[in-house]
Amino acid sequence: MLDHGLMQGLGLSAILALAACVAEGQGSAIDYSAWERYREGVQHPCAAIKPQDLERARRNIERYEWARKYAEGVQRGADDLVAAVDAAWLATFIE
Repeated sequence: MLDHGLMQGLGLSAILALAACVAEGQGSAIDYSAWERYREGVQHPCAAIKPQDLERARRNIERYEWARKYAEGVQRGADDLVAAVDAAWLATFIE
C-alpha cells in the first residue's frame, strides 16, 4: 500500500522547490535544453533497461519458475499501486 503521507511530503517538497526557483526569478526549476537538443535522436527504451535485457527477461520467464514467480510479484505490486490511485487519493495532493 502507498504511504500517503510520504507521497504528499514528496509532492509538497517538489512544489516548494519550484516556488523557490520562481520566486528567485529563475523561472522553471527544470532545464529542458538537453531534452530539446537530443530528443529526436534518442532510441527508446533509453533507460538502464535495454531491449536485449527485456528479451532475456522474457526468455527467463518462459524457462524458469523463479523468473515467473518474480515477474508475477512485480505485476502484483504494480497492480496494487494502480489500484491505490483513485480520485480521493489524488485529491489529497490538491489542497
